[in-house]
Amino acid sequence: MFLEILIIFAITFSGILLSQFLALPIPGTIVGMFILLVLLITKFLKVKNIEKTTNFILGSMLFLFLPPAVKLLNYMEVLKSSFFRVVLLIVLTTIITMAITGVTVNFLIERGEKKNGTTK
Repeated sequence: MFLEILIIFAITFSGILLSQFLALPIPGTIVGMFILLVLLITKFLKVKNIEKTTNFILGSMLFLFLPPAVKLLNYMEVLKSSFFRVVLLIVLTTIITMAITGVTVNFLIERGEKKNGTTK
């Protein structure tokens, strides 16, 4: 598991360095995630090499989002004054996210079927 953590940190750190070196307007951690994606797609890095650590991180996501959620309690007055706008924004972005995800999944399924020759 230590090697998995080291791999993930090295990729993240390289993304941060690349972002700073090239003066990209994108945060280095996002560049690191893109590097990780490319490494996984090209099979240069196999999922099994980082699977235990990533499953642990995904299982711990609640603890990562809990502090910001608690911090929102400090802004209850602001949230109360624009409650309906916030709810509307949440609903709309959820619908948009679900629609884009659905279209993307359909595209990938169709592409996979064409690649495997199993089109309907």
